[in-house]
Amino acid sequence: MLNQMEEKYQTVIRLKYLYDLKISDIAFIMNKPEGTVKTWLYKALKKLRENFMEVK
Repeated sequence: MLNQMEEKYQTVIRLKYLYDLKISDIAFIMNKPEGTVKTWLYKALKKLRENFMEVK
């Protein structure tokens, strides 16, 4: 399911949960404001939850 998401969402999820990075570190790596990274993370998690509910 992650591979079907937009690349920016994939990147944020991977950096946060696979590499255990802080939002500030992800923002620095992606050269984006922290608020943008938080929004992308929120939207990515929401999409994953919705997709899992559809599969159930």
